[in-house]
Amino acid sequence: LVIVDHVSSALTHTYTRYLQLHPQIELGESDASAIQINAPGFAGAIYDAPGETAAVRTQARGQKQPLQGFSSPDFRQFVPRWTLAFADTGSTETRALTIALDARALRATEASTDGKTTTVGLADAAGAESSLSVARDRRKLTVAAGG
Repeated sequence: LVIVDHVSSALTHTYTRYLQLHPQIELGESDASAIQINAPGFAGAIYDAPGETAAVRTQARGQKQPLQGFSSPDFRQFVPRWTLAFADTGSTETRALTIALDARALRATEASTDGKTTTVGLADAAGAESSLSVARDRRKLTVAAGG
């Protein structure tokens, strides 16, 4: 799963992208670009593709001040879960976050937008590169694979 966020402003802002995980998902080892995730029946990773500025990654689970890292399945019922935050500063940028759930570890390495078309560069665990483009025309999306 690749999540692409495009933000645009005349002014510089700090943008924060949040990823809230199921309560059964646990975090494993991490480095500058990936966080291992594990749950019963699967192991995968979350990758944040580099942008113009480096994103600052934070994580919270069951944190009360400030309140974050909970799921609320019912009124006043709070279940701890991991919430990941990716914050960076800029005016206009396109960022890609990948949730990979298999050993191929296919992930986005970059993303760009040009009008109504978004192009995502991809790489697998062996380093093989490819890309895909998504074009939007009103309510219709057209997806095309690249080399």
